Amino acid sequence: MFFNAGLAPMFSLMYPNLCINSNFWYLMFGPKVQSQITLNLPTHKISSRVAIYATLINPISKYPLMVTPILNTVENPLRSYSNTRPLRFVISTILVISTIIVALTIPFFGYLVSLVGALLSVALSTLFPCL
Repeated sequence: MFFNAGLAPMFSLMYPNLCINSNFWYLMFGPKVQSQITLNLPTHKISSRVAIYATLINPISKYPLMVTPILNTVENPLRSYSNTRPLRFVISTILVISTIIVALTIPFFGYLVSLVGALLSVALSTLFPCL
């Protein structure tokens, strides 16, 4: 009840805010604006380097969190046959190698995964609370 009452006012406040901010950001960086915000940051400042490194570390730290449920799903049926630690190491190694092979062989796989993730996260964040 309260979510539905607050959804429309929040969208009506955030949309103009984002439009105004994007115009200010374009005016701040000029016509030479890059496709990613971290490419526009000055490299000689320490704060810019921290932001760039944080952007680089983020996917590397997310990968183990995203792969853990897949690893647990594959490992559970095989748990009764073998010792858990070596089996977990072999399965996780195979999973990482297969992910690398898929990412290298399918062109623009990263764009596809990010598009699917963006669409699903938007759908999940807007539709799921309403249910």
